[in-house]
Order: sequence, then structure tokens, then C-alpha cells
Amino acid sequence: MKKPNFTLIVLGILALTSPLNAITDIKYTSLVTLQADIIQASMSNLGVRYVYTGVSPSGGFDCSGFIYYVYKQFAPDIPRGSKSLAMYGKAISKSQIRPGDLLFYATGSNPKEISHVALYIGQNSVIHATSAGPKTGIIVTDLDERYWKARFHSARRVVFDEHLVVQQEKKGEVYKIRYANGVYEGTTLNGEPHGKGKMILKNGDVYEGNFSEGVFQGAGKYVSSSGTSFEGLFEKGAISPKALKTHNSKNPLPKVAPKQPSSLWDNYVGPDFPEDWER
Repeated sequence: MKKPNFTLIVLGILALTSPLNAITDIKYTSLVTLQADIIQASMSNLGVRYVYTGVSPSGGFDCSGFIYYVYKQFAPDIPRGSKSLAMYGKAISKSQIRPGDLLFYATGSNPKEISHVALYIGQNSVIHATSAGPKTGIIVTDLDERYWKARFHSARRVVFDEHLVVQQEKKGEVYKIRYANGVYEGTTLNGEPHGKGKMILKNGDVYEGNFSEGVFQGAGKYVSSSGTSFEGLFEKGAISPKALKTHNSKNPLPKVAPKQPSSLWDNYVGPDFPEDWER
């Protein structure tokens, strides 16, 4: 008689007794892949209009309704109301955030009262539903924009069932993600550009080549919107110092990945966490 596999039995029991804020019917092979799929699900709603209490692409979204809609298919028990959503998962510091985490803001008169939530997608960018400003509805915003940076409150991470997430990310899977600084298409690691890919920046510059944990690293080609270009080695997001030493000074170099100026808009985004949506 074949001996039972007690490891599998234990894992099965753990899966059946997973905590409430865990995925109960998961079909993914890794947490990394799951995070990327959450981001893809959120990006498919770019441009959807803002509607107070809205929870669907056809009917529009408010900020918490957007998070509820995106995460509901991956975490069926995620709450809809403000107090519950702000307590869901586990608290993390801003320095610990990774793609898929929830970022909370205090946009009202009380700096301690949470009134807005956004989804971090990597590259210092969040996607969220905004009710006021230069653009409204589902948009991508730089974390360093003055308005949002000044009103950051806290961050939380949705906790998935680690016993169901046991395999490694599949190599070579290509994603297309719109960040605040541009559009990336290529492979990822922990939701950030990693491996081979192409980044089309907002200012028209284009980089194609190797990435490492979100920055240009290794062999690549950078072409600026003005026509200057460089092809060679990059290091930590810039042209490698060694490459600069051997570069022909007669050929002008592009200014690699200049930081885009943050929005100067500093108006008011009204709270849209209606208490009557507590469930």
C-alpha cells in the first residue's frame, strides 16, 4: 500500500482553514504573478468616469469602489466600506510598498482621517479614482505629486494564502503597464520592470533593453525625443560611467530618463468613503 503524503494533507488542511482575508479559489502559480494580474485588471479600467458610490466600469467608480471591484475577483472577502477597507490586510510602511499594495490618503480637513485609497502599481505610481483635479476618473498618478505626497496617510498589504502560493513566477511572461512616467512592455519581477523590455516615457524618450528591479541596467538603447541616442551599457538607471569615459564627445548624449515635473495642481479632492457603505 502506498504511504500517504502527509505534507500534501497538511497543506490541504491549511488551505481549507485559511484566514478570512485570503483568496479561497486561487488559480495562480505565484504571488508575483497574482500581483501582476491585479495590476492588469486595474489598468483595463483607465479612463472610466468617477461616480460617487460607483462600483463598476459601466456605472463608474469612486475610489474605494474601484479597489473593491479590482480586488473582489482575487480576494472575495475584501470589504467595500471605508473603515473595513482601511483595516484590511496588514499595515506596512511607505518604504515597504510593492505593486498591489493599498495606499490611503487624508484629503479632508482632518489629516488623521482617511478619505481616499489608491492601488500602487510600481515605478512610484498609483492608479485610483479621483473626483477633482486636472483629470478625473481612473487615472495614474506619480506618488511625488505635491497634492498626494502631502496627504499620504498609510499603506496596507492584502494578505494572500501563502500555502496556496508555492511556485515561482514563470519567466518570460510579458506585461504592458502604464506608469506615471510612461508605458512599459516587457517582463517583470515583483511587479517592477525586470529583464528585457521597452519603456516609452511621457516626454517621448524611448529606452529598450535590460532592466533590473525597475531601472535601466545592462545593455540597452536610449533614444530621446530630440533625436540624440546612446546604445551601450546602463547602470542604476543611467549611462554606465565606464561607457561615458569611452564615449566620443563629438556625438551628443541624450539626457537619460529626466524626471517629469509633478503636477502643481493643489486643489481639494473630497472624501468618498461613504459610511453607509459599511457592510
